[in-house]
Amino acid sequence: MIPEVTWTHRWLHNILNAIPIDVGSLIDVGCGKGIFGALCRIYRNPNRLVGIDVFKEYLDFCRKMKFQDDLYEHDLRQNSLRFNDKEFNVATCIEVTEHLPKNRGINLLNELERIARWST
Repeated sequence: MIPEVTWTHRWLHNILNAIPIDVGSLIDVGCGKGIFGALCRIYRNPNRLVGIDVFKEYLDFCRKMKFQDDLYEHDLRQNSLRFNDKEFNVATCIEVTEHLPKNRGINLLNELERIARWST
């Protein structure tokens, strides 16, 4: 059972519970300061955990915390994701699409389906 955390979204445990215990690789698109990556590292411990965000300050914070294996600065409004087809077992993208124009949001969802076997 995941302990209650009151300073973050109450529904993160629902997303975490949807991720297989033995997930091999996970990409967190729009990782922010890495709270979901931290939860995945602690409770799922994937072999490879990648974070992407547009804000360098967030990525610098994530680098200090060292939960992710790789971090990339990437503006989802500009470019597609530069990963191979089905490179990851799971892709997460939490609270991102509402910040994009509708056509870019749809493109992002298509990209998540392309790069991961399963997306949340």
